[in-house]
Amino acid sequence: MDLNHWKSKLVGKVFLDDNAVKPDHVSDTECVRKRDLPEKHRVVREGYMYTADFDENRLQVHVDNNNTIHKVTAG
Repeated sequence: MDLNHWKSKLVGKVFLDDNAVKPDHVSDTECVRKRDLPEKHRVVREGYMYTADFDENRLQVHVDNNNTIHKVTAG
């Protein structure tokens, strides 16, 4: 997995589920849909608990409370 590619593609954009309605203030180029992510991914939300299992081939997309992607890691 090319982590630098995913960082440049995702960080700063708004994460939306595939069926979510895009907010009016967010342009199409400023959002990323779940379908745009690789099959092995996990969205990590602030304040939620997750298992500690590590998978070097899984993309972890870290979002804040506004669903803005602020970090991308492997794991």
